[in-house]
Amino acid sequence: MQIVSAAPVKPGRIITQKQPIVSVLDAYRMFADKKAGWMKVELRP
Repeated sequence: MQIVSAAPVKPGRIITQKQPIVSVLDAYRMFADKKAGWMKVELRP
């Protein structure tokens, strides 16, 4: 958290997927199966 709050790393640049919260199970499966492009997932309300 200190690195993020100090701002040298912007978390938005490492988020690879953005999914609605209602898709949480599908998003988790894709992440757990290590599908290409699923490194960091942001769940949106």
